[in-house]
Amino acid sequence: MKAKKIYYSIVVGLQSLLILLLLVNVGYCLVTSDLTMFPTTALYLNFYPFINFCQTHNPYDLLVFISLMILILVMHFATIYILFKKVKRIYAWVVIVNAYMYALTLYSNGDLIYVLKGGAYLIYGYSNVAMFCLLFIAALIKLYRKRVHINSSLADDYFLPNEEDDRPEDKCDRTIQACILAPIFQIACFAFSLITKYYGSLLENYLFLFYIVFVIVSIFIFAFSYRDYKNVAKSNQFSDERIAKVEKYIKIQPITFALFLASAVLIFAF
Repeated sequence: MKAKKIYYSIVVGLQSLLILLLLVNVGYCLVTSDLTMFPTTALYLNFYPFINFCQTHNPYDLLVFISLMILILVMHFATIYILFKKVKRIYAWVVIVNAYMYALTLYSNGDLIYVLKGGAYLIYGYSNVAMFCLLFIAALIKLYRKRVHINSSLADDYFLPNEEDDRPEDKCDRTIQACILAPIFQIACFAFSLITKYYGSLLENYLFLFYIVFVIVSIFIFAFSYRDYKNVAKSNQFSDERIAKVEKYIKIQPITFALFLASAVLIFAF
């Protein structure tokens, strides 16, 4: 337990440092009007739109910069809360999306090898690879449960809950988990779509098709979650409080789906 806390502290500490170095670089550019990227600014994904805005004063660059900054900060603080607080394992997928942002940084900025020379590119590349691996491992640790083998053909093997799980999962929990996964999936899809569009990667020509697939998957998640909620409500196996809790999560899904559709404006309207 103590070893996990130490590892989590190292992970969030390093990410905090990378975000701080990004903000220092942005502050330096604003104060001196010198649009220089420091070798330690590993979060080039967030820095590039800022530089573009300073050079072109295009409002779209500013919108992308603000969107990516909000995204990285929300993911960071959510990761801190999830790793250090007693929460359900399903929230570990937020940490995976956080790691995914560093993979997107490398995916979108391959041309930096021609801009950053020698050690500067190594610092940039290794920093992003390291953060991806550290966050991904932290998420796997959070998701881990020990399997207990039952020597009987009449019973299924049982997974011991980790310290964040107070009791075995039931149908209500599975429905709630689907409702939690939906916005996490939509955030990941939004990040991929925005970065693919803004940085003009090879997949840009297929972006609209990707977005349609993302929307269809979101609809299916909502449809199956709503079906499970109806089955739970009709089963008479759960208390009114449990059903009310599931209903609360179900009502959140249309809101997050509407926001996901609205995000298409930022991606396709400019």
